[in-house]
Parts: sequence; structure tokens; C-alpha cells
Amino acid sequence: MAYVLITGGAGNLGTALTRKLLDEGHRVRIFDLPQADFSLPLSWGAEIIKGNILDRAVLGGAVQGIDWIYHLAALLPPGSEKDRDRTLQVNVQGTKNLLQAMRASTPKPSFIFSSSVSIYGDTSGESPPVAVEHPPAASDFYSESKILCEEAVAGELENFTILRITGIAIPAFMDPPEIWQFQPGQRIEMICLSDLVTALARVPEAKEARGKTFNIAGGKDWRMRGQDFVKAFCGALEVPFENQKFQTAPGWFDWYDTEESQQILRYQETSFGSFQKQLRRAFQDAMA
Repeated sequence: MAYVLITGGAGNLGTALTRKLLDEGHRVRIFDLPQADFSLPLSWGAEIIKGNILDRAVLGGAVQGIDWIYHLAALLPPGSEKDRDRTLQVNVQGTKNLLQAMRASTPKPSFIFSSSVSIYGDTSGESPPVAVEHPPAASDFYSESKILCEEAVAGELENFTILRITGIAIPAFMDPPEIWQFQPGQRIEMICLSDLVTALARVPEAKEARGKTFNIAGGKDWRMRGQDFVKAFCGALEVPFENQKFQTAPGWFDWYDTEESQQILRYQETSFGSFQKQLRRAFQDAMA
């Protein structure tokens, strides 16, 4: 059993990861903003620390006694694109604050950093799949912040793993975004939330993952064009496809080389067809 800290642990991903780690017998401490909804993890028995990633004093207490740290906290698109300085402050300085707090912590925890495939920039004119060796090319404030965070983590730590995560597909009844972050004909490869949680949960026990950077995406069954994903989404939730809006310029989605991450973490368990069925069931449950 390990003692685990999850920054940003009250979000969709953090909550799902908390549930899985608790089910596996670990102790979980969540660190998130005071206004976050902690009701589910609190009811499951997770420890809660409310604070801001920019508050070094609170972070110092949050990391004490921790074996693993999952650093999920970040400003995400589209909110990250409103203010570059704010995004760099929260995402980059917040990460550096966490690393600083770790220096004084006992024991020295393993560090799993939630990065993003956005760091590759626009790869639509290249031949897929995109490998982790692809040079970074920031295309927005968010991707710029993730590149700088990766540099900070790899430059300071030895026992770390960086996961460059693609778009997360959540099988839940929800409204579509105002604008999908890709073009209709663009290559995309997303990942089901449950598979991402599986990948995260398996990192600490995988010795081969230490000091490594991985692409995390759904696998070949999830490789499609943007319009195909949106049509499936709309069909499952009975939303008119004709009303959907896409980006006019390529976003940073593509198909990814996940051979190494899948070999080590064994997380690609949900086919796209299975995800569609889960999404349809979520809609039917909501309508019942």
C-alpha cells in the first residue's frame, strides 16, 4: 500500500483516479482549490487538502509522507488561452513550487506528471504516428506551459514519469463543446477515461517507466478523423451533427506511437465501439 498525493484531484480525471487507487488499497490525499467539489472523494475516505498550487506553505504540508505524486493540476484550454502570464504562473510556477516542496519531503516521492500531446504542435502535414522523439513546437499558451513543465521535471528529478496525454473521451451525458478542437478531416486519436486511469495507476509499479516519457492514447482502434468521432458522439447522445462547429485551422491532435507505453503499462482495454456503447448507456440512464 502506498500513500498517494493527487494535485488537481477533484476534477474528472483526479476523481476517477482516486476511486481506482482507493479500490486497490492505497491511501489517497487530494490537493485542489477550495472551491472544488470534494464530495465524492470525501465520501470514499480520501484525505482532502484545500489550497492553491502557488501557495508554497500549503504545498509543503501536502507532500509530507507521500510515496507517489500525481501532478494533474493545471489551467486547461480554452481557459488557458485567455492570459499567457496566468497560465505560465499556474502551470509552470505551480509545478516548480511542487518540485521545491518535494526537496524537503520525507520520503522522496515518485513523480508522475500529466503532460499533453499538445507539445507537438500542428503535425497534420507529417506522416503519422507521432513519436515521443518528435521535437516540441508550442502552438498556444497551454502547450508552451507543458513544454516548460517537462523541462523542469526532467531537469530536476530522477524518479519521474511524464505522460503526454491525448484528448480524454468521457462516457457521460454532456453537452458538446462550442467548437471541437480539431478539423473535420483531421487525424485524431483520443483515449477513454478509464484507460487513462489504468495507465496512471500502473506507472508507479512499472520500473521500466522511471525516467521515461510516454505517449498515452487509445490505440489503433481509436484512430479516425475528427468528423467520425463527432458523428459517433452525436449519434450516441442524439445531438444533431449538422449543428457542430469545428476549428478552421488544424488543432494539435493526431495519431500517436503508443507501442512502448502500451507494452509497459497495458492500459488500452476499451475499444472505440465499447466506448460508444458506454456513451449510449449514459444517455439512456440520463433520460430514464
